[in-house]
Amino acid sequence: MAAVAMGRDDRRMSVGRVFERAFSAIRYNPLVIVGLSVLFGAVPAMAVQYVITQIPSYAFVITVGSLVLPGFVALFLVQWFFSLAIGVLVLGALTRPVLAAHEGRRARIGEALAALGATLFPLIVLGMLTGIATVIASTLLIVPGIIVYLLWAVAAPALADERDGVFLALSRSQELTEGARWKTLAVVLILVAISMVLTLLTGLLAVLVRSLLFGPNFEIWRLGLLGLLSTVVNVIWGTVQASLFVELRQWKEGGPNLGEVFA
Repeated sequence: MAAVAMGRDDRRMSVGRVFERAFSAIRYNPLVIVGLSVLFGAVPAMAVQYVITQIPSYAFVITVGSLVLPGFVALFLVQWFFSLAIGVLVLGALTRPVLAAHEGRRARIGEALAALGATLFPLIVLGMLTGIATVIASTLLIVPGIIVYLLWAVAAPALADERDGVFLALSRSQELTEGARWKTLAVVLILVAISMVLTLLTGLLAVLVRSLLFGPNFEIWRLGLLGLLSTVVNVIWGTVQASLFVELRQWKEGGPNLGEVFA
């Protein structure tokens, strides 16, 4: 598969090359990547959303001293926590296909599932830590939440690939992102912008569907649209963050060039 070749002496970390790697991986192995995103991203997201909608809104009201937070605030934080935790799991699942594409081959679904199974529990723990730390840091101030996410941006692929445990993966992520945190932030901001556009488009589609459907049928369509949005977002986020891991590791430690792999 053709790609833009880069010279052997090019050791800069490139934001553009991160996205190039990601979309090359999607083109190289679309069925496995989409399938894993549905299985470990869309299905859990739809299940969480369904359970949450069954709980009355007053159950999410939080009282801190004399301060009463409305239910939608806690609901947003709960949904955000689960989206972060599920995102880590998807990222761990997509690491093997992205690495295989970087090596110039296709990862079979069995290979990807076996690699995920070997680190499934640590990835779940990492997802919970990421969700808790990011949500708490962001509720205190926005900047600490961003810093936490940037420091741990490639912890999941490091854990999935190197299998050294949760805390060593967190340390590994900090090591790899050091010296490239502004570029890592640029990658994350681009992903946020893409996610916002996709969410807006899905919301407009949901409004259109709701105008055509009335009654319980709309709930089924709404969950379906959520599953579609979750799949697309997880495919993009997962492959891009796994590609960020590959790019940072090559930048720090060297390795085969993208042009050599996909030539």
